[in-house]
Amino acid sequence: MIQKFSGGGAFEASWSGLGSGGGSLQYPTSIAVDSSGYVYVTDMGLSIVAKFNSSGTFITKWGSAGTGNGKFQYPSGVAVDKSGNVYVVDVNNQTLQKFTSTGIFVKNIGSTGTGNGQFSDPIGVAVDSLGAVYVADYGNGRVLKFASDGTFVTTFGGSGSGSGQMTGPVAVVVDSSGNVYVSDRDAERISKFTPVTVSSTYNLTVTTSGTGSGTVTASSGTISWSGSTGTAAYTSGTSVTLTATANSGSSFSSWSGCDSKYSNQCTVAMNANKSVTVAFTTAVSDYQLAGDWISAIYNKYWSSIWTTGSPVFSSVLEVSGTSGTYYMQFYSNGTVVEATPDGSMSYYYNGRWFYFPESWKTSDDLAKATAMTYFIYNAYASYFGEPLGDIIMATDTSSGDTYYVQFYSTGTGLLAGADGKMYYYPVNGAGWTNMMGYTWK
Repeated sequence: MIQKFSGGGAFEASWSGLGSGGGSLQYPTSIAVDSSGYVYVTDMGLSIVAKFNSSGTFITKWGSAGTGNGKFQYPSGVAVDKSGNVYVVDVNNQTLQKFTSTGIFVKNIGSTGTGNGQFSDPIGVAVDSLGAVYVADYGNGRVLKFASDGTFVTTFGGSGSGSGQMTGPVAVVVDSSGNVYVSDRDAERISKFTPVTVSSTYNLTVTTSGTGSGTVTASSGTISWSGSTGTAAYTSGTSVTLTATANSGSSFSSWSGCDSKYSNQCTVAMNANKSVTVAFTTAVSDYQLAGDWISAIYNKYWSSIWTTGSPVFSSVLEVSGTSGTYYMQFYSNGTVVEATPDGSMSYYYNGRWFYFPESWKTSDDLAKATAMTYFIYNAYASYFGEPLGDIIMATDTSSGDTYYVQFYSTGTGLLAGADGKMYYYPVNGAGWTNMMGYTWK
């Protein structure tokens, strides 16, 4: 049941009742009112948020039992900001979810754990006049503050019984001056904190490294460079995406220090001073790249074409032609493999030229990974069986790392890892295993 009282404590109305339909409730746990007078109630028994007008008329409800977006197990706290966004904490799902005023899911904020922006049994939630969100983190004995976009800002409190510490915070509210009040059930007290202030700007430091060179640009702001180090200042809560572009003769290698990364892009949330490093490597020359591919081609097709042949020269030959430079290797059985200026791979056999499906003018890393994969395969062909299709290039969306994988008919596989090491997947399915002594870059 929901009861409404005047500011002086006089009873005015009550509504809802035990049940599961319409505006019924089973185990209401928290309540919030928006600037228009709409009332929001979390219900642990039904795993929902119910919305009523100020007279108690049922408007809508959302949520269901579960762990996915927009679902709840034990919604324990609710708060509404001045824009009508609704924030719900779930003590069992260890989540803080943001919704529109009509119940449309917007995003998840935070995660399970003990670090910054993480929860252990969050129970209470509040929003201040600026839209910042505060969460009473019961299990970690503290309060976490987030910006309205979900960016972690700071934390205060900490497990303990001393002043400013908490043993079991279950509710939090913020007054119009920004003072924060925390109800600590286990310590049987209420603690008041002055407005939580943090630096309004943070510095981003970008460092370039490696044998190659390149440039870094930001999605907002201007990076000032001094040698290999660049700096820029951003307002707290700003999300910045950096893009690395290799100079001619170099290639992008990796990022470190990012909050998230994908390929040559790095994203950081400016809720603290941040430092990131980008590495560029010297690009492989056409001579080396073509040579790697000629070796890879020889290793891949040796059983069908070069059974009785072996390389004649210790390195590939570089020949200038009217269309550009050709790279060639001759074999003792009279065959020739050629990397042509247009990127094609061809071979001379029985008096005729034939073309392979491969192209040597592809990414440097793919060439290196392909060469080492076929080298290992030739040494252990009976173990791996027949290749299933071509080598696959895959990118991990969370880390931005790139891998090169080849699968075989026996259920095995070879993987060129982002760390430069080679791994194999054994017949017994025991998982990817490092091949000691084999590296591809």
